[in-house]
Amino acid sequence: MHSNHLSEMSLPLRYRLYAPIHRGFTALGHVTVAGKHPFIVLRNHLNRVMYRCVLTEQTHGTVLTRSGFRIRVPLGDQAAASIVFERQYAPEESGLIRRLLSACDAFLDAGANLGYFSLLAHSVLEGRGVVITVEPNPCLCALIRESMALNGYPSNTVWQAGVGAAPGQAWFVVDPRRSSCGRIILEPDPAGTPVPVVRIDDLIAPQRLDLRWLIKIDVEGLEAQVIAGCTDAMARGAIFLCEVFATSAEQVQNTIRSQGYTLLDHRGMPLPAEVLRRKRRQDVIMVPAARAEWLQHFLQSRGKETEPSWSRRVTHHANQ
Repeated sequence: MHSNHLSEMSLPLRYRLYAPIHRGFTALGHVTVAGKHPFIVLRNHLNRVMYRCVLTEQTHGTVLTRSGFRIRVPLGDQAAASIVFERQYAPEESGLIRRLLSACDAFLDAGANLGYFSLLAHSVLEGRGVVITVEPNPCLCALIRESMALNGYPSNTVWQAGVGAAPGQAWFVVDPRRSSCGRIILEPDPAGTPVPVVRIDDLIAPQRLDLRWLIKIDVEGLEAQVIAGCTDAMARGAIFLCEVFATSAEQVQNTIRSQGYTLLDHRGMPLPAEVLRRKRRQDVIMVPAARAEWLQHFLQSRGKETEPSWSRRVTHHANQ
């Protein structure tokens, strides 16, 4: 039954035996060697082996997260490991989204996977804003809708689609053990699932012009095409959280620069362009250059201050 929450004692035995190993590596994740986190790397490698050979349950469960919302997860998918074993996902990124949502009232999740961040946004906004969720994987999209229903959140803004520079059709290919590594391809593929492609601008167009958008983009290397479909969102002054791959870094930088945007890291500090080209992938914040100083102060004050001039700055940016 969906109402039965997964706990360590209700998991299959092999999951219960592995849980302390996963949590142990996670607890040591703060240790760095040469700027890297070796225990997280080891945990992820071990997870890949375990979910390929041992943790292969073809069932779903409901997890009551530490944030208080329920989420449906596939037990055989590595992407769900942290949710199953820790009842949370990406705590640093989740914390950043929480802080930014204190200054925003609309959230769009492009490449939602299990929908964790969309559910988090609903729980933070508490009905006072808009949450739009986009996920091309039909199985995960169905689970997201179940999760929305479990929490009493609306599911009519969950889109089973890809995101891109223009409307159209593409094919979605995914590893059944690692849905987080799914990819969109433009040519027909017998191993793929046909999906519609939508622009972020078209998704937010019907919404009120005064909404303050936070847009998360995680599309496994296709972020340049997605951002090309966000010019209206940028005219509204949206803040973006985006995973940028080195292969698309130059195109991403050219697009946002042409829209008066700049790149920051998760502390709100300016991010040099060469960092994106040097690292395989990097999580960045994209913000209108005129608001970068405010955002840096906002994040370093732990998100306790709001920006009273948001609407005036958005109007000015949109009229440029």
